[in-house]
Amino acid sequence: MPVSIIRMTVFILRRNIYIKCTHEAFKDVHAVNSFINYDLPLKKVFNKISFLARYDMMTDHSDGKMDETTKALIINDYARHRVTVESR
Repeated sequence: MPVSIIRMTVFILRRNIYIKCTHEAFKDVHAVNSFINYDLPLKKVFNKISFLARYDMMTDHSDGKMDETTKALIINDYARHRVTVESR
């Protein structure tokens, strides 16, 4: 009885970013960007179909603008988590 073996090619990329503000001007910022690509080989009309997934997140951070009353940096880009999935 023949046994078929499926070859899997998975590409995974992950990048972590850590930003530390000096003199405790703002809390530390964490960010993660991840990307996964899986190619499924096809035999007829197309060579392959690709399944893609992306995840990114970042904690609260500031672009350096200060609140005039408290003299502290303001949060102008709030924390986020995003997931994107598609096929091509």
